[in-house]
This record gives sequence, C-alpha cells and structure tokens, in this order.
Amino acid sequence: MLRSISINTPFLRPLSNLSLLSLPNLAYSRSLISSNDQFIAAGAWAQLIDGGVVAPPLWDDMLAASQWAMVRRKAVTFADKASERDLARRLSDVHVEPIDLIRQRKMLAELAFDYAAAADAAGALYLATGDLEFLLEASRHAEAAHGWLSGVEWVVRLAAIVPLDPRAWGRLLVLVKSANQPKVLQEIADIMMAANLYPQFATIFGAWALLQSGNAEACLARLEPLSDQRVLGDPIIAPMLHNIIDARARSHELLGNWEMAFDLFRKSNTIERSPFDPRNYYANADRRDRLTIPGLPPGKRSDIVQMLGFPRSGTTLLENALAAHPMIETFEEIPAVAAAYGMIERALGTAPGASPAVTDYIAARDKYYEQIDIRRTKPDAQVLVDKMPLRSAEAAFLAKLFPEWRYVFSIRHPYDVVLSCFKQKFAPNVAMENFRTIEDAARLYDYTMSRWFDVFSMTDPRVHYVRYDDLVTNFEPTIRATLEFVGVEWNSDVLDFAEASKRRAARTPSYQKVRQGLSIGVQTSWRNYNFVFDSPAAKPLMKWVTFFGFDSGDAA
Repeated sequence: MLRSISINTPFLRPLSNLSLLSLPNLAYSRSLISSNDQFIAAGAWAQLIDGGVVAPPLWDDMLAASQWAMVRRKAVTFADKASERDLARRLSDVHVEPIDLIRQRKMLAELAFDYAAAADAAGALYLATGDLEFLLEASRHAEAAHGWLSGVEWVVRLAAIVPLDPRAWGRLLVLVKSANQPKVLQEIADIMMAANLYPQFATIFGAWALLQSGNAEACLARLEPLSDQRVLGDPIIAPMLHNIIDARARSHELLGNWEMAFDLFRKSNTIERSPFDPRNYYANADRRDRLTIPGLPPGKRSDIVQMLGFPRSGTTLLENALAAHPMIETFEEIPAVAAAYGMIERALGTAPGASPAVTDYIAARDKYYEQIDIRRTKPDAQVLVDKMPLRSAEAAFLAKLFPEWRYVFSIRHPYDVVLSCFKQKFAPNVAMENFRTIEDAARLYDYTMSRWFDVFSMTDPRVHYVRYDDLVTNFEPTIRATLEFVGVEWNSDVLDFAEASKRRAARTPSYQKVRQGLSIGVQTSWRNYNFVFDSPAAKPLMKWVTFFGFDSGDAA
C-alpha cells in the first residue's frame, strides 16, 4: 500500500497524500474528505460525488459536507439520479449562505481595500460555486494582506484539490521564488517527483532551488532536457518558458558568461507580447504636461510625501524601510493620481474646447486624497508616503496640481537602473513595455529624468534625494536624514524592514532582494555588461551618468 509523502515544511503538508493519485476509485479524493481544511474537504467531496462513488455509509458525512453550497448542489443531483428522495429532502433542508450575500461581501471588501476580508470572501465563493479561479483570487488577496506565505497557503489548497491543474504549480513557483526560499522550492520538486506528477515542473522547481542556492552549473544541467522546442510543444509547461530562460540567464550571469546571459535576457523579453503599446506611455504623460492649470492655492494636506525616481533605483528598499516605521504608512504604486486625472479628463470632455474651472482641479485634488485615505490601514500614521517611481515624468503636472507636495527621489547609477529594468519581468502595462530592449529602456530613463529636472533641481528644498549606494552602505544615517525630511522621529523598527517585508505582497520584482536585507550589499553589475553601454542604444544615459557624478567606466 502506498504511503503518504513525508513533508517537512508545514504549509506544504496538505500535499502529503499526492502519492495516492495513481490509485483507482478516487482513492486520493477519499483521503481528503476528512481534511481539517474545509476548502480541501469540500473539493474532495465534490470530486467523489461527481465520480458517483459515494456509498450509503458515507451519506451522513456527505450531508454534513453539504453546508458548502458546491457540495449540496452536487449531492442533490446525485440523490435525484439515485432516486433517493429522503436523502434529497434532507439535503434540501441544509442551510447555505446565499451566494449573492457572499458576492456583496467580497465587493465591499475590495472597495474598502480590505484584502484579508476579500480573500475570505473569495474562498467562500469557491465553497459556494466550486470555481477554482476563486482560490487563485484568494491567493492574490491574501498575499496583498499578509505577504507571500498567506498567498502560498491558498495555492497549496488548489494544488491539493486539483493536482493536475498547472495553474497551481505556476503560481506556487512565482510566490516561493519571489520569497527566495530554495529549500522550499526543492521540497516541492521532491513532492512532485514522489507523486510522479509533472516531472517537467519538478525540474523547474529544482533548477530554481539550485540557482537560489548559488549552484549555477547544476541549475543549467538540471534544465538541459527542457529545450525551448520541447517546452513550447507541451501546452502544460509552455507558459513556464520565461522562468526557464530567466533561470538560464541568471545562471550564466553567476558564472561570468555575460554575453550569453545578455542574449538570454533579451530572448526572454521577446517570448510574450502584451496588448499594450509602449508609445502610449509618452502620449499620456505629454497630454498631462500640456494641461493649462491655473494657479491653485496650496492644499490643506501636509502629511503626503511622494516617493519617486525610476524603477529599480532603490525605491522598494527605501519604501519598505519607511513602512516599518510606526508613524509612517506607505502606498505602493496605487492609481490615486490617475483617479485625479480622470476627473480632469471628464471636465475636459464636457464640451468641445472646454477648460476645467479652478473648482474642477480642486475636486481632482480631493479625489487623490480620497483614494489615499480609503486605503489607510495605520490610523496613527503621521506621514503618508505614496510610491510611484515613473510618476517622475509627470513633474510639471504634479507641481501645478499639488504645489504643496514634498518628494523623496531615489538615484542609482543609470546603467544599473536600465540594465536591471531590462532583466526583470514586470506586470505588463504601457510603461513596463518600454523595458523590452535596452534602447527603449534608456530612452524612457532619459525622458523621465529630463521631465523631472525641467521642474526640480538637485537643490530644491521640496525634494530629498537618496542615493541607492548610500542607502545600502550607510543605511542608518541615510534613513535618519530621510525621516527628518518627512517629519518623524527616529525609530529602530526601520532596521527590521527585511523581516517586515516578508509580510507584504511582492508588488515589484525588487522584493526578492529587499527580503534579503542589507547583507547582499550594493547590487551593481553594469561593468560586466560594458559592451552594452558602449553601444549607441545606451547613449542617452551618458549625460545622466555625468549629471549624477557616477563613474562611466569605458562606456562612452
């Protein structure tokens, strides 16, 4: 008789019965109906009932499980087909929460940005409908509420309920990889191999475990069987091609094979194309810049500080450090300014040639603050930090609409910034599409810095500039100066930002580094890719290297 799989990591233990998958008569599902996890138990009951293998001795248990609407619905159909009218009547007497009430609960939680409640409601919708997409949605909400581990718990449920659904394993890889947990990655690979389940997926998990443990050669060897052609020919693992190529690129980087690594990063950026047109980013920013905004009185709010710069310039590290302070609440890349601009656009569209009134602009400003306030979770916070690096390109618009604002602006070597953006996979949008090539990324950097410094100088008292190298090598003095600028006292909690970041959602690729703290040191690799920055594609960056006083090496 097959034994359950021995699992060390507690949150993976719901997968211990995967060894029973190969047994007949839904033995695996039978093993889960007594699970202490209601979501796994409900999913198992649904599968047993669909399989028509619920014998009379299990009917009382099935009746108890019918507290979940997805089970009751299937059980009633089962009883009807079996002409068991008494069972059907008993099932019809079981009370379940009306689905419309659950949907309303979820909608209200999302409107309030209460991600924990939204995750609970999404889970309740799974129990009501049996739609597996709600478990994935619950995972996303739970991660936003409490960090990667909470997100993992939901996706492990999905993997336990439907082990053959590749979405579960893909999402699990993303979460555990971003948390930099090589031992967990390896244990997942071992579980999958023990269950004879998707060996190609197990290979990918194992390869990333080796890479994150620093064993680049072993990672490349592990991935050797997964040629691009073979992966693309398998619809189950084809969506994982980016993860495979990315692991190869980062392995070659560790081994010092810089040109090979660059070619692989470039290849990775061509695999998927989003529906977004990167030119629209420029068009949107230009449209806001052309607005004729009359002189507005300063707003009444002095508690807002903007955190700007450019992606991959140290903003996520700085934001997490400030977020650990009890008197500061941070907001990471929320569409609050977009909501304000939306009100202005609506005023512009009221009539041909219409020009918004001063009151329209003040209403738009109020809309921004409303969007901030409804997201607040730290009522005692004295300072609210709104982080959106690429908002720097809208400096003229921001300075006119919010003349009272103060800014913390992150600076990092332009070569490192552009190279890092090029190497990352961002959530697709019109801005991130510009990072597919070095040339486009360099153009966007030049555009953003030009727009910013057309309005603000390096000595502007409204702006506090933070250099990434100083933040990493002289953390406490740099943070103290930033806290003084935003107007709060020193608090040693900021020193524990790395641990606190594990309880937050990984909204950007930078979290993998942030969660490692300051021990990894200054992250710089542009000199290894000097052949890139010697090329015409990088020429727009040179003036900013000089402007910020960085070394340009041999690049010219």
